[in-house]
Amino acid sequence: EYAALLVDRAPDFVDIYGDDDRYTPELWAAAAEYFDQQAGVAAESGDDSLGSLPGGRYASAVDLVGRRLPFLAEMSLGQVCHIVQLAITQKQMLGYLNGGVVPYRLSTSMTKSQRAQELRSTSKGDGVDLAVAQQILRKILQEREGPVPLSNIKRIFRSEFDMELSETALGHSKISDLLADARF
Repeated sequence: EYAALLVDRAPDFVDIYGDDDRYTPELWAAAAEYFDQQAGVAAESGDDSLGSLPGGRYASAVDLVGRRLPFLAEMSLGQVCHIVQLAITQKQMLGYLNGGVVPYRLSTSMTKSQRAQELRSTSKGDGVDLAVAQQILRKILQEREGPVPLSNIKRIFRSEFDMELSETALGHSKISDLLADARF
């Protein structure tokens, strides 16, 4: 990865993927109120797309800046991108649904989180138990040279072993969390 810096300016760029939350509690309260209001409008109409932002953090940030929301008035586009990132990854204010960014309560992220707490699968078939999942994953990793992309793991379970790996049935809302579990 490369970067070009201007010699006469301080490198004070916003790291949109950074975990540091330097925003005020008032901003987060206003954001939560706004996204909750958007979710309410979508729920009342029965049309989840009404609460939806374009897919992706950048496109969502551009859309939010265009709405001229008072709580974002003094923010740069980079800061709004970072706010969207934190709202998805840390604050559980936003999530994804059908490729769009939506208020968290409308998202598949919330559904998966609830099902993980209930240890229920989000898939149609029965998911494998932890011991079987460990065994199959070991086999997958031993049979392949080099790393296996995380995005391929569930597909390999289905296509090569005719089994469904359901992270929610094993207590996790994301496959990466399941694989990072100490029991795994």
